[in-house]
Amino acid sequence: MKNPWLDRGIKFSVSYVGETLGNPSGGLRQGAIYEGRLNLAIDLDLAKIATLNGLTFHANIFQIHGKGLSRNYIGNLMQVSSIEALATTRLYEMWLEQQLGSDKVTVRAGQLAADTESMTSRYTDALINSTFGWPAIFGVNMPSGGPSPPLAAVGVRFKAVVNNHVTVLAAIFNGDPAGPGMDDPQSRDRYGLNFRVNDSQLLLGEIQYAYNQEKNSRGLPGTFKLGAWRNGGNFNDHQRRNRVLIRNLRRSVAVVDSGKGRAALIPES
Repeated sequence: MKNPWLDRGIKFSVSYVGETLGNPSGGLRQGAIYEGRLNLAIDLDLAKIATLNGLTFHANIFQIHGKGLSRNYIGNLMQVSSIEALATTRLYEMWLEQQLGSDKVTVRAGQLAADTESMTSRYTDALINSTFGWPAIFGVNMPSGGPSPPLAAVGVRFKAVVNNHVTVLAAIFNGDPAGPGMDDPQSRDRYGLNFRVNDSQLLLGEIQYAYNQEKNSRGLPGTFKLGAWRNGGNFNDHQRRNRVLIRNLRRSVAVVDSGKGRAALIPES
């Protein structure tokens, strides 16, 4: 459908993803679910609306419904679906972006998601599993799962397109989108309106090299990315914690068998 206000600098967009998934064996229990996510977005070109050259505004809202398969039927760390989340209506991203001199250098500030530009592949959008998007090492270990669906975080992002092949990204985010707590992070920021700025900082940096981008290239197009990240907060590392748990379970346990029953001495560790 043609957007009637596009020439005036106003763009609306609507998208919907719905899916039915099932767990036939194993996990917590067996069953099937339906889940969906409606995405409502608006983009404003403030150069056309208010003569603010190079300035744009973006915001989008998720309406999430249904029951997640991983949360309710499997109990795995790496979720089956990239749209699985607690049912709610929430603000996701809301930011301003300013061009600096040209459209090749921009600064974006507001409530941002990191996975829209960093640490992900452009060819994975059509794939269902959540591990094809925001990396599992971030989503499982970082406080509140880091700034990725369904939680974004307050931050600032710098982007420079050096040439047709090289792009440089640098960003700083509030390191815990939902804030500290023992319950589900999505419950602590159920509507995406926390706008936290006083937690630890999450730093992201990435250099992207795109190759075979020309139409007459003989090879397939692709992108090589090299990046680093640092979260200044204290949080659990599930890999290390699981190794400790396994080591404790393998520890020798004294068992006494009297013929009528068994007694075991199990260390509290």
